Amino acid sequence: TANFAGLAQQNFPRIAAYENAIAMVWTQTVNGNAQLAAQFTNNISSGFPTGYDVLVANNVMNADVAFSSDGKVYVVWEDMNSGTVKYKTGTYTVSGTDTPSNQEESVQVFPNPASPSDLYLQFEAPDDGAVAYTIFDAQGKQLISGQRHMVEGLVAVDVSNLTSGVYFIRINHHNQDIVRSVVIE
Repeated sequence: TANFAGLAQQNFPRIAAYENAIAMVWTQTVNGNAQLAAQFTNNISSGFPTGYDVLVANNVMNADVAFSSDGKVYVVWEDMNSGTVKYKTGTYTVSGTDTPSNQEESVQVFPNPASPSDLYLQFEAPDDGAVAYTIFDAQGKQLISGQRHMVEGLVAVDVSNLTSGVYFIRINHHNQDIVRSVVIE
């Protein structure tokens, strides 16, 4: 994993993904101020931008991020002064998919978090078709790529060469790309 400037001041990172879009939010302390920071990409294949945005400059804790199927990303946090929950909403253009989101195939990635052993992809509608996968690190660098055939709805992915950290797996099945996050312990 790469070293980030100020990493020691960051805590509670949260990650959400929808199709190829991925967002990360975290709280960080800068000059005594508890800030809410974020990174976003609408196509993880291109990686994250080099910088990040500070969404709220002070008095933030307990941040989280989520996506909706209509191209919106939501960031929520607790304001330390008032004790209230606040949020911001943004819109984005979905990139790299030809399949409407309401037809997205259901795929579960488990175990998650995973130990450095096999990771499994479980499909809701099993068949014997080929499944291609690519694993990226948080900077969008491709680390593992492969193709396997599904057996009883399962595909095993060898992650034994990955170190502890957060990764993203892009799964292609029936010409549909699905992105999921996975944590390796």
